[in-house]
Amino acid sequence: MRLIHLAAVISIVAGLPSTARAQKGNSKLITRGDVEAHPDAKTALELIERIRPGFLRQPSSGAGYGGSSDAGANGRRERSLFVDEILQDRLDNLDQIPAAGVLEIRLMSPEDVVLVLGKQNHIYGAIAVTTTRSRGPGPQKKP
Repeated sequence: MRLIHLAAVISIVAGLPSTARAQKGNSKLITRGDVEAHPDAKTALELIERIRPGFLRQPSSGAGYGGSSDAGANGRRERSLFVDEILQDRLDNLDQIPAAGVLEIRLMSPEDVVLVLGKQNHIYGAIAVTTTRSRGPGPQKKP
């Protein structure tokens, strides 16, 4: 009986879509596959506008902990921007990031910013961009 269950689990897992395809439906993530599917996008901003425009919507008035007049860590009532885990001064900097260099763009809640990046006071959450620069040159091949 256990053998039958194991065979059923293996056949279900084998039939699942690849990770890249499974991520396509994630409303808080733009993957490298999404980037490659939009070769006409020149910047990270264009990628977001085409794939997940909701990332750019101004947070609702109740999003901040203290009410609608609270400013986030960036001094404005908008999401923060992290590029390779480094806080940027403005969300507008998305227009300076070449799309070809984007590995991933993730929409993060205020709690995610604390848990994943260890950063406080980003009450409207953040957009976190991981670029190919963050991965370094990779392993060197020996001759």
